[in-house]
Amino acid sequence: MTKEQAIEFLMKDGDLPVPCCRYGRNTSECAEVAWAAETILFGETGEGMTKNSLEVTMGLVVNDSGDIEYLIMNYGAEYGFSEKELLSV
Repeated sequence: MTKEQAIEFLMKDGDLPVPCCRYGRNTSECAEVAWAAETILFGETGEGMTKNSLEVTMGLVVNDSGDIEYLIMNYGAEYGFSEKELLSV
């Protein structure tokens, strides 16, 4: 799945507000973080990215899970993701 396909899937309900979330103020910002987390998980586990895995990861993002921050802070740089860009909200 390409980044564009993943973001489009995650945005299927529109760009909704996401209150009280360290990863973004709306769906579009959170979708970028979910994409990064999924890319890291794919790289570390070798498991494929699916719509189901994207939904689970997006759920962790919008519900402010610390697991997402851990992934990005500890593995993000290896995959070209900057914690300053993804965790600066």
